[in-house]
Amino acid sequence: MKQVLHPVPIACLLMAIGGAVMANVPFMVLALLCGIASVGFLSARTAQSGRALDPSESLGNEGRALIKPVQRLATDIEEIVKTNQASPSITVIGGEALAESSRLLNQVARSLTTRDELIRSARGRHEAEKELGQARMRLEFSQGEERTSLEAAIAARTSEISHYDEIGTHVKRIELGVHQAEAALAEMKARLSLSVSSDKAELDTGDDLRETLGRLKTLSKSYDEVDQIVRG
Repeated sequence: MKQVLHPVPIACLLMAIGGAVMANVPFMVLALLCGIASVGFLSARTAQSGRALDPSESLGNEGRALIKPVQRLATDIEEIVKTNQASPSITVIGGEALAESSRLLNQVARSLTTRDELIRSARGRHEAEKELGQARMRLEFSQGEERTSLEAAIAARTSEISHYDEIGTHVKRIELGVHQAEAALAEMKARLSLSVSSDKAELDTGDDLRETLGRLKTLSKSYDEVDQIVRG
């Protein structure tokens, strides 16, 4: 537990030992309590920091389910790179692969945050469709000013529903992007694993790994473009 090795708990422990040596029991107890409290505080701060670094922390349940496979693949790629530093392929391309996978994970998290926002903004669709249906039924038996008012309401609700259709399209596009990111990272993980094995067998897989990295970069670039479109 790294928090125990922090200077503050160590200082408290030394103070407690000093209190014991001087037979000062109250001082020793106070120092021990301060040490325990400092460990708890440091642990809580570390946990909070870890949550802040988790890109899925602010997502809803559906968003977390969508990003989970992407997170797992990004973690696997990081593990492959860190544990195979001696591999020539990892030396040449491991850093780029790690950076691109991390970047893509953050882009996926950002897009899923946008997805949650879009879904929340589309909650009024049911009510709009209900009011549109009611207005159309009343229009058949209306005339004069009432008819004009109903026609305006129908036009407004039709436009609103059209907006919700656009939101649905954007949501599907984001979900497709998540699945594409998952596939790209799965390919990168497989290529890295194969390259490590090939290095041990003195086989050349550098071109395949470069091509996979190129596709990862292209997908990352397209993510930025789609994000600009969705956010307007």
